[in-house]
This record gives sequence, C-alpha cells and structure tokens, in this order.
Amino acid sequence: HLMENAQNTEIANISDGSIVNALLLIENYDNNMQVLHSMINVIINDDYTNLVKLSSYFKNKDESIELLNLLNLFFRDIILKNMHFAYLSDLADVIDTKYNKTDWSKCILLVNNTQKYILKNGNIELMIITLIFEIKKILNHKYHNINILEEYLTYKV
Repeated sequence: HLMENAQNTEIANISDGSIVNALLLIENYDNNMQVLHSMINVIINDDYTNLVKLSSYFKNKDESIELLNLLNLFFRDIILKNMHFAYLSDLADVIDTKYNKTDWSKCILLVNNTQKYILKNGNIELMIITLIFEIKKILNHKYHNINILEEYLTYKV
C-alpha cells in the first residue's frame, strides 16, 4: 500500500496537476518508466547495444508521443532541478555530474520537433533513433541547428 501511494505521488508530480496526463501515465506506468529509463541510458551512457530493442517500443503513434512527453517532462525537471522521476533517480545523478553544462532546452525543442514529425506520419523508429543521436550531440556540445544560419556556417566537423 505504501509503494502504491509513493507511485501515485510520483505520477501526480510528473503530470504537474493534469488529470489527463496522470490518467495516461498510470495506465502503463511501469512499462513507460522502463522504456524511458532505457532511452535515457542509451543517450547518456553511449550504450547503443539496446538501440534496436528500444526502437521496437515505438510502434504506436499515440504511445510514442506519450513517451516523448515523459522525456520532455524529465528534461524539464533537470532544468528546474526538481526531480519527480524517482524511477530515474540513478540516471539523474549521472546527468547532474556528467552533463551539468548542457542546454536542456535544446533537447526539449528536439523532442517537440520529433513529435511533430511523428504526427505528420514520419517513420517513428527512424525519428526516435535520430532524436537519440541529436540529443547526444547536444550533450557533447556538438549540436548546431541547421535552421539557424549562423550556427550552420560556423559548424566544424
């Protein structure tokens, strides 16, 4: 009963008061947290061995959008230094020490763009794999937005 209350509290905090988000999250909480953990682990630990397995979770458009919403909420929590994802606390510690100079707002913009491409019927698995590599570039301070001319012209390979 205590574990269930802790989970409910975590869901309420993650959903930031949105009943719709809370209901979506509670439906597949354990599975979504496992997938999110795997995705973040691939990104921060360069563990690409599970990339194919990870991309297999992103088959359904609505579920993929929901998982990307969770990823955005995780990035928001990093920016605000307010970790509501107890399930991901081990990864949050690594991120805090290894990637403390990262501009997480760029990651959020990438996730938002990926969601738009998925909604436009882009290949979901391709979008997710590309997102992972683009976020990795941001973490390594090698990301340059090709839509901003100044960044594109000063890009060095």
